[in-house]
Amino acid sequence: MISYYSTYQSTAKIDIQRLVEKLKALNSTKGEEWEKIMEYWDYVNTDMNVNVDVLPDGLPNDDSLCITVLGFALNDDGTMKDELVGRLQTDLQVLKNIQMLM
Repeated sequence: MISYYSTYQSTAKIDIQRLVEKLKALNSTKGEEWEKIMEYWDYVNTDMNVNVDVLPDGLPNDDSLCITVLGFALNDDGTMKDELVGRLQTDLQVLKNIQMLM
């Protein structure tokens, strides 16, 4: 269902709701679990605030701050894809900004 949602997004919602209802009829516990999973997946893909280029205000200014940079698949020739380069460039800029604050 997640893969289907990822591919078809808003047009998949009706189909997924139908599948979840069928699953609930077969197994109410599993159906409710999948309903919650898909509701959260929809939230993450539509309403969740994601900071891409900057850190949000109000973060601690000490060594308790931890930033995780997600990787990305490499090109077939071993070079980095633009997505990964962008992530690393953003992380480098954030690190420089943090160092200036300390």
